[in-house]
Amino acid sequence: MVDDYIEMAKKIEEETGKKIIKEPLDKEKITRFHKDFMKATRSAAFKAEAQKYPMHLFTQEAPLGIAYSRRVMTDKGMRMNWSPQVFPHRPAGPAADPTCTMLLFRQDAGPRQTVLWSLGAHPVVLGRASNVASSDFPGLANELIEEYIPESDAMFFMAGAAHAQPWIATQEKTEALLPVARTAASFIALLSQAPEKVSTNGRPKIQVANKIVSFGEGKRERKLDLTAIKLGKAYIITAPMEMFGEEALKIREALDGPVFMMTMTNGWFGYWPTEKAIKEGGYETQAAMGKKDDKKGKEKEKPAYQPGDAEKLTQHLIELAQSLK
Repeated sequence: MVDDYIEMAKKIEEETGKKIIKEPLDKEKITRFHKDFMKATRSAAFKAEAQKYPMHLFTQEAPLGIAYSRRVMTDKGMRMNWSPQVFPHRPAGPAADPTCTMLLFRQDAGPRQTVLWSLGAHPVVLGRASNVASSDFPGLANELIEEYIPESDAMFFMAGAAHAQPWIATQEKTEALLPVARTAASFIALLSQAPEKVSTNGRPKIQVANKIVSFGEGKRERKLDLTAIKLGKAYIITAPMEMFGEEALKIREALDGPVFMMTMTNGWFGYWPTEKAIKEGGYETQAAMGKKDDKKGKEKEKPAYQPGDAEKLTQHLIELAQSLK
């Protein structure tokens, strides 16, 4: 298993040109971590199996404007605003897709509730200046949700957030987490007071569609595992990449019910910028397409990602979801 991880890391290094494997490798430490991780996963699965209850599923969604777009077009071209607190001279605008979607599972004859919420906002309230390892604002928001909604467990999923960050970003002190986490938690608690059943006719019908989609050729081929789930009138859409909010909006507009977005699932294939973003340039585009070799003035090896891939992937996800009747 450790060798599989190393092989995967080497492939990422080859594709991105970035060094991520630190030598010498401590295989014993990696093996121990893997065993601990699998032990914790099995423990959680056994606990879940022992605590199965008949439940009803509710949903609600509405705009939650806690995120901005870090992409700012200036007279010198596309620039990044990594933090409105640090770069006030680069006015940022709201994130493309502010939709916050909640799925609420309520026990039929008991107090237990499970709250899943999805939002397009990177968990980057804390930045490189902070030496705290944390789950950032979603972790604190989950704790507050469990306080605001009695007998609940909360979990966060990232929607289309490729260039979306909280309005308070890349800070050093953990106090910065509070305004963002409190806002998100209060909003979820508010939505939980006005939920709608995903099915008005008994238990919701569960439908699942899955397919593997290939992009690129040869060594650069990437196989993306895509899944769409329909629970009554609600959709769950999953994709193994960082999606632009503009593409997430297309999916929402194409489907006839609430859409719970889950990116970076079943793998991770980096940023998938839109054709418009590629023309504009910027961090996400450089990460996906690679940079020019300044010394020779030539392009490096043809990147795995190609213009139009984001739009093609969006269409695949829409068609997958629409296949569920």
